[in-house]
Amino acid sequence: MRNFLLGWAVTAVLVASAWAQPLPFAERGGGMLVTDLARDGIFLCRDLNANGSGFDTGQIPLFFGAGTALGITNPVDAALGVAVDKDGIVYVADLTSLRIYKLQDLNNDGDAQDANEAVLFFDTINTITEVIFSTPNGMAIGPDGALYVTNTPAGTQTDAFVARLKDNDGDGVANSSDEAIIWWDLRVFNPQPT
Repeated sequence: MRNFLLGWAVTAVLVASAWAQPLPFAERGGGMLVTDLARDGIFLCRDLNANGSGFDTGQIPLFFGAGTALGITNPVDAALGVAVDKDGIVYVADLTSLRIYKLQDLNNDGDAQDANEAVLFFDTINTITEVIFSTPNGMAIGPDGALYVTNTPAGTQTDAFVARLKDNDGDGVANSSDEAIIWWDLRVFNPQPT
């Protein structure tokens, strides 16, 4: 699966295949997850009527955002990163809350808004790890199954890094010091801020 960063306002992950019960996200009729900064959500764009356009009425439903059963009023105010793992679990990085969410459509209704479908996978504010995000954005799943998240603040590289997040203890989150680490310090790659 390929991740495409389409500027600051839109991040998309292409997925494909067919509907069945229950299947991972990547196998649910294809589509593209798009983050929308203006509408504070992640939307699932699909060409349901096979006319070559994913912009017809009803083809861009909210996949995750305000109104989620997670109980957070506005969970994605500025989502900039999306990644999907081999099991179809969707990960989303939010710039405003500095959180990483783990999403899964368990009831196959086309969203991750219902009970137990969204988990706070990593929370910068309440962490006991060395990873302190200021601008979590680009994300990818590594061959080891870990989630890699870039932190690239504009105008400075004092905290530019790639973090590695992986649930090692099976509790569904990456919140301990061995589960969230700074994997690569980006200042090594480019020591001079631009």
